[in-house]
Amino acid sequence: MGTSNLYGGPKRTILLPPDYLDIDGEGPFVEPDVDDVVPPDNPLGERCPEEDENLIPSPITLQDWGSVKRNTSKAASGSGVSIKGLTKSYVRALGGYKQAAGKALAARNTAARLFLMFSGSPEVIQKRLEEQGVQFEGRSSIDIVTDICELIAPVPDTAENALVSKALSQAFSDFFSRPGFDAESLNLFDMSFLLAMLERMTVNYIFFKLIRQSGIGCVRGNIPVHNTLHFEKDLKVFIDGIVKVELPKHIQTGLTGTELNRAIKELYVDSYKVMMSMR
Repeated sequence: MGTSNLYGGPKRTILLPPDYLDIDGEGPFVEPDVDDVVPPDNPLGERCPEEDENLIPSPITLQDWGSVKRNTSKAASGSGVSIKGLTKSYVRALGGYKQAAGKALAARNTAARLFLMFSGSPEVIQKRLEEQGVQFEGRSSIDIVTDICELIAPVPDTAENALVSKALSQAFSDFFSRPGFDAESLNLFDMSFLLAMLERMTVNYIFFKLIRQSGIGCVRGNIPVHNTLHFEKDLKVFIDGIVKVELPKHIQTGLTGTELNRAIKELYVDSYKVMMSMR
C-alpha cells in the first residue's frame, strides 16, 4: 500500500497556544514548561502552556545565518565543510541546543499526541480512535491512515505547523507503505511501532527544518543534482544516527503524561546538543 502524500491537512480545531511563535517569526522566544503539553488522560485535549521565565534567549544574528548558508553551499558542493560543521553552525544559529529544542514545541506536542493515542492494547487503541471519529470497517488502509494523521497533526496554519505535519505524514508513509501492511490490523500498533514512529518523525522534523532554513534551495541551481541529492541523503543519515542513539535513553514503557513530555523534550535537547558538539 503506497501512502505518499496521504496527508491533506487536519480539519479539527487549533491546539497551539495563541502566543506560540513560529521559528521564522520575530520577537523573543519564551519556552513553555515541559510538563504542559497534553494531559495524560486526554491525548487530544486542549493544552494550557505556561512560560518558563528562567529561559533567556541567546542572541541570534544575521551573521550566524549567513554562516549557515555559506556552510550549506560548501557542504553540498563538497568544498571543505563537513555535515558536522554545517549542523554545528545551524544549531548555533538557532540560539543553541536548548533553544532549538524549545522552538520544536509543535513537534514535541505532536509526538506526545502520537504516543498517547497508540498507547494500550489493540482494543483500547481501536476504541480510542473510533471515539475520535476514525472508522475501520469497510474502509481502505489509506483512508484510515489519513484520518489518524488528521487527528494527531497540528493544523498547518503556520510554516512551522506545516513542517510538523509533513514530518508526521512522512513518518506514517514510511511505516505504512511497507509490503503487506494492513491498517486494520491494530496488533501492529505496539511499543516497537511507537518507537519507530517517534524516531522517524523526530528525524524528519529536524531534517526538513534544517533543509528549509539552511538555504539549500537557493544553491541547488549552482550545484550538480547528484551532489545535492548525495548531500541531502548523507545529512538525513547523519541525523538518523543521532536520533537512533538518543531515543532509547529517554523513551520507555510506562511513562506518565508528565514523564513523557519531559522525555520527548530531552530527546530533542540531546539530539540538537550532539549536532552542535560533534567535531
